Amino acid sequence: MDSLLDELGGDSLGLNIVCDESKAQKKPTKPKKKNRYEKRRAQSRRAKEEKMMKKNQSNANDKPLTTKSQESTKTKVETKKDQVSDHDVNSSDTPSAPMQDISDLVFQSIQHDDKVTADNVTADTESSDLEQDDVKKLPQKKSREVKAKETNDESVEEKISKETSSKVNVPIPATSTTEASRKTQHSVTTHMLQDEAKRAEYLSTYHARPYEMDRRSGAASQIRESKDSTHIFEDDDDNMEDGSNDACPFTKYGIHQKIITAIKSEKFKLKRPTVIQRNAWGEMIKRKSSAARKNLFIQSETGSGKTLAYFLPMLQSLAIDPRTNKVKKVDRNLGGTRAVIICPTRELTTQTYSVAEKLCQHTFPWLVAGCLSGGEKRKSEKARLRKGVSILIATPGRLLDHLEKTDCLLMSLKGKLEWIVLDESDRLLDMGLGNQIEQIVQIIRANQSGSGIKRDGITWQSMLVSATISSKIENLATKLLGGSKWVWARAKKNVGDEKLINDDESGSSQMELSSAAPKQLTQLHMVVSSKLRLTALVAFLTARVEKKERVVVFMSTCDGVDFHHKLFTEMNNILTGKDRDVDDSGGGAGQGIFGKACSVHRLHGNIPHRERISILGNFSKDTSKHASILLTTDVTARGLNLPGVDWIVQYDPPCETSDYIHRAGRAARAGKSGHALLFLLPSEVQYIEVLKLRGLPDVSALSLSTTLEIASKICPDLTTAGLKLTGQGHGPKHHINRTRVGEAFSSAVQVRLEECIVEDDKTYKTALAKTIENNKEASDKAQRKKERREAKNAVGQLLESARTAYFSYIRGYSTKEKAVRHIFNARSLHLGHVARSFALKEQPKELSRAYRKSRQEEKDVIKSTGRKRNSNLAFGDKKKNAQADVEEAAADAVSSVIGGALPPSKKGKKQKIISFDNNQSGAADSGPITKGSSNRAMKERMLAAAKKIQGGGMEFF
Repeated sequence: MDSLLDELGGDSLGLNIVCDESKAQKKPTKPKKKNRYEKRRAQSRRAKEEKMMKKNQSNANDKPLTTKSQESTKTKVETKKDQVSDHDVNSSDTPSAPMQDISDLVFQSIQHDDKVTADNVTADTESSDLEQDDVKKLPQKKSREVKAKETNDESVEEKISKETSSKVNVPIPATSTTEASRKTQHSVTTHMLQDEAKRAEYLSTYHARPYEMDRRSGAASQIRESKDSTHIFEDDDDNMEDGSNDACPFTKYGIHQKIITAIKSEKFKLKRPTVIQRNAWGEMIKRKSSAARKNLFIQSETGSGKTLAYFLPMLQSLAIDPRTNKVKKVDRNLGGTRAVIICPTRELTTQTYSVAEKLCQHTFPWLVAGCLSGGEKRKSEKARLRKGVSILIATPGRLLDHLEKTDCLLMSLKGKLEWIVLDESDRLLDMGLGNQIEQIVQIIRANQSGSGIKRDGITWQSMLVSATISSKIENLATKLLGGSKWVWARAKKNVGDEKLINDDESGSSQMELSSAAPKQLTQLHMVVSSKLRLTALVAFLTARVEKKERVVVFMSTCDGVDFHHKLFTEMNNILTGKDRDVDDSGGGAGQGIFGKACSVHRLHGNIPHRERISILGNFSKDTSKHASILLTTDVTARGLNLPGVDWIVQYDPPCETSDYIHRAGRAARAGKSGHALLFLLPSEVQYIEVLKLRGLPDVSALSLSTTLEIASKICPDLTTAGLKLTGQGHGPKHHINRTRVGEAFSSAVQVRLEECIVEDDKTYKTALAKTIENNKEASDKAQRKKERREAKNAVGQLLESARTAYFSYIRGYSTKEKAVRHIFNARSLHLGHVARSFALKEQPKELSRAYRKSRQEEKDVIKSTGRKRNSNLAFGDKKKNAQADVEEAAADAVSSVIGGALPPSKKGKKQKIISFDNNQSGAADSGPITKGSSNRAMKERMLAAAKKIQGGGMEFF
């Protein structure tokens, strides 16, 4: 029989054929428990079979071509019924009923293999679903009538249970079920795509071509020109002095002559004040004698000179007597710290400190400016504070640290503080830094001599400075900094307003960004799909490098900045012409995606502070002879003055809408021209409407296809390679569509970027294999095993950086403010296209698998090396330390009683043996106090020592 089954292929048919062997004696099986729901299940099966028969009959009438399959299903149901009836007759006579004939089963399976299995799948799945529904619908408490029925029909239930146990189960192969499930999923997706609206939305979001995205967004092929503007220097005709042209524009606002000489020198080159500077000076200097002290809010667009607007009146009040207008010289040790300026970032703190230091040296050298920004030892900062600092510029975290741990700073602030300035106050008062600012103000208040139960301890003037302002800041400032009167100064002619903006009924400021953006700034956005983001960035930067422009590219994560910097610096030059020839002959100095024609810098918060300062200096000192690119995060977005920046590219949208203005404000400063470009996915186009609601209506669209076409003309070699790659470079050139040329350039750049990562990975692995072969004889067995494990999972630095940047981008994609979180939904991302935007050839599943594997390996390494136990092992083992503490306390107590002193324990040396009596009679009487002694022995020794002391007539306590 087994040979017959092997010939017929019983296993491949998926048949569970049971043969009655008389020789084999089966063990008696235990009777199954009565199932009270079996009757309902049998009824549901019968009803389902009847329903299927009716359905097949109706289909047979409609479609005569399917009669064979319906007849097979009918014969199948009839054979099943015959089997059940035969079994009912013979169940009482024989213990086991004869099985169905093997030949019939084989014939049936061969004749109707596909159709019968499909019918069985549908029938079994539907019957199981119906059975589960029936079981769920049964109530927990049955009525009395149902219970009586169950008692009367116990014999019927037994018969049904025997029927079900004796049925021939013919399971369907697993392949058929998986194929059926796949077919259903495919049918669902095709059904969704059959809807024209959904299909069009899907294709336009993920698979749209560049010209289609341009057509939908209404993109322009030419960039709007940005021109220099003088609107920030507009003179107020009402306040001019007699219309005389010879009058100095600074003297009429009460600025001292020494300060005027300094700001007109070559160091600052300030010819006339801006509108915000005149308005702030008028409030703080000109009206100071007539009115009481005021607290000031300064709000103006980016690049309008807000630093000098608040610093000059503060400097003049510290050095000039307002009554006599004479210089008052005070020693820095006696004068103490009289002004505190708090900035949110180290870079802005360093920039403000450099401005303050230059002004103090050229005007009043006895006023010393100091900086507390971290990045150096606290000891050196304490040394500067002890010498005396008149104007202190600090970050909130470092200032709070010194207020809690440096007493000389509190002494210098006590009763001498006159000014507190919060630069970029909206960032300082938000959820991130607001708690630190609150603690700083509370410590300074409590330290003042005027503090008490009924006194607030406020002896200073406050100034809050920001380009993006809202009504919430006014409430927070009055709560934190106190003060009776607050005045607003803004870049408008009428300055004496008590409130800056008009809020609606709900209290939210709708047009808060309308006065924060420079008027001459050209704002653009480009709609790019995920798979074209990287090539679109390269194409745009290629056009900027050709024009020798300076570009700042903002990204959302530090890992993204590191990856793009590595990729752009390690990739071969894509430019053609003289620059490429010079680079190839020059050697390694010309390495990079743009060669010597452009320098690429990076800047983010994970870079050490000193290196950040040098990077900013190198980028600022770059001459205009060649282009330069700075890849950075939001650490550069606030307050920094980057000279000569032509373009701001926001490759990733900002987390907060206000940061959009601060990013774009690094260009078009001091009335000069500038451009800002925002990259958006097709699913993020709604973000433009949010910007319009916030007061930025002029964010026009830039054409992606035109950008790619311009880059293709600059790099003809890449374009021809891309045309051949796409199968379009074999015919005459006049037949090639111009939109296809840009797409060919994009595909060629994508291939070049991916090959760069693959080659870097190969070179790293080959170099690692060579080092392992060279160290094979020198290293021991354990070292060789470790090296083999590392070689097995080795990944190139560029590939590892790309993977890290990919996962960081996905994690940080939805970390946006609440107002725009519905636009940036991580579920709307096409992960395969996102991986392609990081030049990765791997699929998202493979990337996630490799990521989990690397994390698991890292956990294994941590377990084996104990790297995470550093906190427990910082001062040794906890148990040993506790025991040592007990021993030291006990030894101190005994020594105090006896009158002697114990020698201090030294690290790495055993403690000396201490005896309490010269006559050592036993272990309990005396013994050494060593590091390894137990607590029980220590107690015994302590008790013995106490008894001897009492016996000698000495009091124990």
